[in-house]
Amino acid sequence: MKAALSITGALVKVYLVPITASSERQRLVRRYVAPMNCSQTLRIHQQLKAFVAPTLIAWGDGDLFLPVSWAHWLGDTIPGTRKVAVLKRREADFPEERADEFCELLREHWQASV
Repeated sequence: MKAALSITGALVKVYLVPITASSERQRLVRRYVAPMNCSQTLRIHQQLKAFVAPTLIAWGDGDLFLPVSWAHWLGDTIPGTRKVAVLKRREADFPEERADEFCELLREHWQASV
């Protein structure tokens, strides 16, 4: 496994520039982030309980907004869940941070579906 990627200013810009490029985009981001309480997910609880497709839940334990307990809640709620993987010291916003580990989880999940 390769060393974890360093989160640089350039990488942060790749993610943040598109969502801060205009006042309209900034407004939409604030609208999305402000209620960060999972109410949107709770509203679709019944639909999630009916979702039977093979599901992998990969969650970073460094997520600033959503605790790991939500990963387990999703795993318990979605009947198609095969695995709930908690990636240590990883934020949800930067998949590149531990790409090798994340890609291995995806490979395992996809191979199990073939």
